[in-house]
Amino acid sequence: MTGFWEISSSALENSSVMDIPGVYEIVSEYFNNEVLERYEEEQEDAINMTYEEAVDSFTENILPIVVEQYGPDDTISQREAFNDWTDALCKDGEITQWQYENWDNPF
Repeated sequence: MTGFWEISSSALENSSVMDIPGVYEIVSEYFNNEVLERYEEEQEDAINMTYEEAVDSFTENILPIVVEQYGPDDTISQREAFNDWTDALCKDGEITQWQYENWDNPF
C-alpha cells in the first residue's frame, strides 16, 4: 500500500503544482530537498519564452505553412498546430509545463 507521503511527493514533482502561490514554501517545510531540487533544475533549464514571443514566432514561422496547406479559414487546423507546437516547446524545455497548460490558444 502506498503511503500518503509517497503520493504527495510524487504529485509535487509536477511543476504546475509547485507554481501555485505558497506551495513551494509548504513543500520546503515537509519534504526532502530532492523534490525541490528537481523542481528548481527544471525551472532553471527552461528558457521561459513569453506568451507574446511564442505567438509571434508561431505566426511568423508555422502559421503560413498551416494556412497554405489547409486554407486561411480552417481555424481548427490552426488551433491544433499551435497546441502541437507549444507541446513540442514544452518537451524541449523552451517553456515550462505551467506555461503549456495555462496559455490561451490565440486561434
